[in-house]
Amino acid sequence: MGKALSHTTLGVRKGHPPPFYALPTPAFASVKISKHNRMKRILPLVIFALLALNLNAQVGINNLSPSASLDITASNQATPANTDGLLIPRIDTFPTTDPAAAQHGMLVYLTTTDGGNPPGFYFWNNGTTAWDSISGSGAQQINELTDG
Repeated sequence: MGKALSHTTLGVRKGHPPPFYALPTPAFASVKISKHNRMKRILPLVIFALLALNLNAQVGINNLSPSASLDITASNQATPANTDGLLIPRIDTFPTTDPAAAQHGMLVYLTTTDGGNPPGFYFWNNGTTAWDSISGSGAQQINELTDG
């Protein structure tokens, strides 16, 4: 059998506590992980998360392979439902505060006559700082829109 540790075998004088390396480790003590080892564990997770964010830059609604930044497909193209489509934000009057340059091209549907502007689709033209009608006279329905 091995020799039992005593104060004299540890090089400790009687009446003095044993050195830190001779103290027993409690059962509940957790293993310390160095900052370097912690970074080795966290870094791959961070890299994976950042790569996953860039994988899906296009959004498809009712389709699995979008062809643009936003690609909306009807539930059935031959016989669409009455809920298929894009609903543009509807407003009763134009905002009292003009939009900024960041909203250039913002699209709304005016539901009532406002300041001589009939109901219809309007977009914010930051160059003229005005709401311009898409058709020039205020389209009531999308099939009233014309080119030119």
